[in-house]
Amino acid sequence: MMKIAITGGKGGTGKSMIATALAYKLSKHLRVLLVDLDTECPNDHLILGIEQRKIDDVHQMVPIFDNEKCTRSGKCKDACTSHAIVQIQGGYPKFFEKLCNGCGACTIACKNISKGKKKIGEIHKGMMGGLTVISGYMDIGHAESAMIVTATKKHAHKSEDNYDLIIFDTAAGTHCNVVRSLMNTDTAFAVTEPTPLGEHDLDLILKVTSGLGIKTEIIINRSTIAGTENIIRLSKRSGSKVVAQVPYSESICKAYCNGKPVQDKSIDLLAEKIKRMLR
Repeated sequence: MMKIAITGGKGGTGKSMIATALAYKLSKHLRVLLVDLDTECPNDHLILGIEQRKIDDVHQMVPIFDNEKCTRSGKCKDACTSHAIVQIQGGYPKFFEKLCNGCGACTIACKNISKGKKKIGEIHKGMMGGLTVISGYMDIGHAESAMIVTATKKHAHKSEDNYDLIIFDTAAGTHCNVVRSLMNTDTAFAVTEPTPLGEHDLDLILKVTSGLGIKTEIIINRSTIAGTENIIRLSKRSGSKVVAQVPYSESICKAYCNGKPVQDKSIDLLAEKIKRMLR
């Protein structure tokens, strides 16, 4: 069983389009699990036209303070790196729930603080033939998606023996949750576009995957517009090969907008490459 990540620094380069197209193509011959880790806006199921159902809730630890037991030592405030606990000298701690990341440091620092929990997201699942799609959803109003990404990956790992291939579709950017999504994958494909921002952010994500020790290859989406030569030069400088060039195509746009898997010769060739990697 192999784990690959579809990533790329810039938003809107076509990561989800590539991830869903590959997953759909490969599911004709393999048992494929596609994991949508863009928890703020998961859309892989929409691109594929798959209906999903909720399979689990995601909860975050929140501290419960008891002023009758509180000694006003300030240990909880000092332990909180997210500054969710404020304490005026001589007063009781004031807790700001929206700033809390659920790390639990305050409960370690002070035995008088107990652990509560709140719902912060959901995990959904849907199937189409040999393809299973698991998606993490962050609840509206919640600001921190790290625990949802982690919980969604755990769900995927629990059932990994049932699949030949797991594809992780990461969020855009190079932030902590993208790093969480990339960790423990065998290889990554960085999707970019031939624009100055596409080139800039590709350089950033290649540095991230290099730091994680993950072999990364490049997919150029909308490759028929001007600027592709700049991506190829970056590829040579970084040592990451360009393994696919997906053209700017009206048929691809229509399929994407209609909630149908994108089909193109470039996708077929890349799918064949992945199948060879599995042998």
